[in-house]
Amino acid sequence: LYWRLEYRNFNGTFKPAYYNKMYDRTRGDYVNDIITYLEDQSNPQYDVHTMGIYGQAGFKIKKVMSFEGGYFWPWYRDAATDEIMMGEDDFLHLKATLEPGVIPVVDISGSVAYDRTKFIPTLLGSGDPAEELKLFDANTVVTAELIYPVAPTLDVALLYTTALARDADGNVVYDANGNPDVATTVSIETRVHF
Repeated sequence: LYWRLEYRNFNGTFKPAYYNKMYDRTRGDYVNDIITYLEDQSNPQYDVHTMGIYGQAGFKIKKVMSFEGGYFWPWYRDAATDEIMMGEDDFLHLKATLEPGVIPVVDISGSVAYDRTKFIPTLLGSGDPAEELKLFDANTVVTAELIYPVAPTLDVALLYTTALARDADGNVVYDANGNPDVATTVSIETRVHF
């Protein structure tokens, strides 16, 4: 059993865990945020101090399986009313792993993970169909892998993940409400280890 608890405090355009599983989906927003900031650095929106608690815990049953989960709960103080308000960029991480050697004969191991931003706003719902969030949408990354050991130092892995749907020119595809469409990808890779 292990656990970790962090207090985070940041402002302006800073974002903790900048390069995470959601980076490929949010990097365009990051660029827009920085351009907007550079054009008007005195804008009061950059004086907002975001605070939050990140907690992570997990357990491992030796040589069988492991599970971990984490959640970042952000909040900020409203300058006009001096009230504490919950931020919308919360983050949920869940991962389960099956260790090598558990399945006899084939010796397949693997893992499945679910990473999500805007988790609480999804549960609470916005009421606006155009902004409706779902547990599996563009704010979610689901990954799974199956690993088969071919040799003592070589594994073959079958990887599944969700990604933003793109057209033939590489542009992101949007649905009728203006939300990005999600597609799935499957790939095979070889892993050499010593």
